[in-house]
Amino acid sequence: MTIDQGPDTARYQGIVALEGKSLEHAAHEYFLRSEQIPTRVRLAVAEELRAGENGARHRWRAGGLLLQFLPQSPERSRRADLDPGDVPEGIEVPAAVEDDAWVEGRALVASVEDLELIDPETSAERLLYRLFNQRGVRVFRSRDLQAQCSCSRERVERMLRSFPQDDRDHMVENGKITVTCEFCNSTYVFAPRDVAEPAAPA
Repeated sequence: MTIDQGPDTARYQGIVALEGKSLEHAAHEYFLRSEQIPTRVRLAVAEELRAGENGARHRWRAGGLLLQFLPQSPERSRRADLDPGDVPEGIEVPAAVEDDAWVEGRALVASVEDLELIDPETSAERLLYRLFNQRGVRVFRSRDLQAQCSCSRERVERMLRSFPQDDRDHMVENGKITVTCEFCNSTYVFAPRDVAEPAAPA
């Protein structure tokens, strides 16, 4: 999983095994092994058919909910560590008492139905209030999501030029250098001469 938090930060990459039956399970494994922040993820996707003037309209809808335990008090953040594996006999593994608020939050998120996540009539604010109104809900201004990446042909070319010529020579396959962005999967193809060091002035 590669996380890009904006132009003023470096990308962060966490590599964990893809385990579980779904993307939801894989996300749980990632947060457990890499971020190590108690996290619950609920995802749903379904086809939507709606009657329209020109017949039925078909589109996909997806929705998700992410719950994380981020207490300000270090005492509240104590939790059980990863499975210790083969602990020698006689060694007692200390058990961490789970925070009541986190236990409650997990139970509430587990109660969310797929339909609640994809229903166009159920806003995010309504769903959050429905789940967490007893503890209070604070909603921030929403931001539109946009699928984009900071990579570009110019940036990849500058990156290739930063390598020694010998390294660039070893990148050539079938007469070209191919670079695939690990974030958005865009592919850039260069002729070796496109990224070669400029000739020294005579």
